[in-house]
Amino acid sequence: MQDSIQELHYTPQREDKKEIITSEAKNDAFKEYEIKKAAFNIVSPIEVLIKLDNEKVNFTDKNEATLPITKGLHRVSVSFKRGFFLNTRESLIFASDREVSKEVMVDVEKDGNLVIEITANPVVDRDVIDVRVFKEIEKEQTVVKSVSRIESRRIIELYKD
Repeated sequence: MQDSIQELHYTPQREDKKEIITSEAKNDAFKEYEIKKAAFNIVSPIEVLIKLDNEKVNFTDKNEATLPITKGLHRVSVSFKRGFFLNTRESLIFASDREVSKEVMVDVEKDGNLVIEITANPVVDRDVIDVRVFKEIEKEQTVVKSVSRIESRRIIELYKD
């Protein structure tokens, strides 16, 4: 099984920033003031955690992981927090303490390579975690090359006397 995650970055407009701040603060005036003071312009997922049957999945540099999986019912849980950044993904200004999570059950019927693709979207008030499970189909191409055939005839010379 191959697991991959896509972290989407969101650049909110001015009106969206107000909605994000009120949603994140949840009627806490001090937290609302702290987020407003942060002056962020990028919202992105941080602390992304993926578990397969309550075991943490470790990713490589390419945000992909290959895991052995058996037939049967498996639980995939995904969670992340929203991070508020200024100009680049390296400059974290404010980290949310609220965790967004989703859990799905995957029923594997046949052996083979499964791909679980997870998309973490930091947009507020939407379905922010998208989990897609599909079987990877490998297409095999048969290359047919032409074979050149050279016919040669032997010349038989007949001599008559």
